[in-house]
Parts: sequence; structure tokens; C-alpha cells
Amino acid sequence: MSTRTSVSRAKRLPIHPYLARDAEERRALSTFCGQASFAGSGPPGATCSQCRFWLGKPEAAAAICLEYKRLMSGREGPRVPAGAASCKYFAGAESAGKERTP
Repeated sequence: MSTRTSVSRAKRLPIHPYLARDAEERRALSTFCGQASFAGSGPPGATCSQCRFWLGKPEAAAAICLEYKRLMSGREGPRVPAGAASCKYFAGAESAGKERTP
């Protein structure tokens, strides 16, 4: 499977684009379904694939967010693209010893 195909299936939150008037609304528009919180609310420049909650290989195009799963009482969400801007729950993978288990 190509990277392009799996990333193109990722869905953003269903928000009408004409509502993007300020920074908070632009954040909401850049958020993907399956992220634990709004994209861009984490450390600047950090991406989901760098987070300890990323359930996938570091080189994967998209993976499940374990924090989303925890917040949703064990229900898995859609896969989030690796390059998605991190959310407020971002925790560096180094701090978890790079263990990524559910």
C-alpha cells in the first residue's frame, strides 16, 4: 500500500471551511478524526508520529492514537496521519522508552 493512499483516506473534522476566521478555528480545521485533541495545541513542530501514544511503527503513514482510545473508553478511532500536528496530549516517545503498547 502506498503512503499516498493511506494518508488520503484520513478524514478531517467536519467543520465548514467558511468558519475559519481565527487561530482556534484554523486549528480545528487542521484536526483529523481520531486525534485526542485539536491539532497544533501541542509543542510547536511536533507531529503525532513522535508521540508515545502513536500506536504504529515510526515510519508508518498513519496509526491509531492510544490517548484517543483511552478518552473514548477503549473505542479505537480512525488512523491519524504521521504528519498531523501534535495535540495537547503530546508526550515525547523518548519519555516512554519508545514502548507503544495498548
